[in-house]
Amino acid sequence: MKQAFTVSIKIRDRDGNVVAEKRVVTYEGLLARAHEDGLRSIHTELVQIPSKANGDAAIVRAVVVTGRGTFEGIGDATPGNVNARVSGHLLRVAETRAKARALRDAVNIGLVALEELDEVDAGDAVDAVAEPPRVERPAPHGPANGNAPTEPRDDLMTQAQRRLLFRIAAERGVATDDIAKWLETCAGLKDMRSWSKIEASRLIERLKSQNGHSQAVPS
Repeated sequence: MKQAFTVSIKIRDRDGNVVAEKRVVTYEGLLARAHEDGLRSIHTELVQIPSKANGDAAIVRAVVVTGRGTFEGIGDATPGNVNARVSGHLLRVAETRAKARALRDAVNIGLVALEELDEVDAGDAVDAVAEPPRVERPAPHGPANGNAPTEPRDDLMTQAQRRLLFRIAAERGVATDDIAKWLETCAGLKDMRSWSKIEASRLIERLKSQNGHSQAVPS
């Protein structure tokens, strides 16, 4: 199972106290697994535009076609079932939830997707989702004997930033296998595994500004 496929999140009560933990699958992981299974297409259809008459409920239908068949999912988003930070992007949230549900069926995964949860969404990933282990890398100019221990970096790009970058690239139609190279080209940097939080944030802001997005960037 790939590192980014599932994560553990902390469930908090209204007072902010941790009351439970839940293992969930990520949209990025589902998309990657679907490509491994021969993903042919993902189509979304707007079923309902949010308005005062329907309680500001956005509903989107997604159809995923893989080598195993055709799978459908329905995603909904209202101001009451998304985080306040993304309440202005109900259509995007509903679309992501619909695609996640269709992809879960397509790859036969019973775990709920992070993006489907009411109490936690991708905007909370920095606080709620366990980050991957830090990668230890030798210092550029280490001691001659090479025996001194290396210190793990604490400024590396977070899992939330990486997931958001992959999602933006996927939404632009970049194939999963090409996303890392595409992002490195866009950023003008090599090996995105060594990117800092600041470098990742700059690229996220630039890509979002090109699409007219204004959602807060995780840091």
